[in-house]
Amino acid sequence: MAEFELNLIGEQVIEGQNRAKAKSVYKGRLSKMNDGLRSTIQLLREMGRGIKQIAKEVGMVIGTVYFV
Repeated sequence: MAEFELNLIGEQVIEGQNRAKAKSVYKGRLSKMNDGLRSTIQLLREMGRGIKQIAKEVGMVIGTVYFV
């Protein structure tokens, strides 16, 4: 019974998201990354700074710095 209700709720959430996307209301999570931050990270890497140090300086997690 609980599994059925959980699936029903999941379907309703997806339907609501699809309706919101159709209205251009649902855009997902906004990114903190912008071109200026990306170029700063690249510059710091070229200067030889470590990934952990860069992440700490720019206020991002290590994975984001690796991604750039």
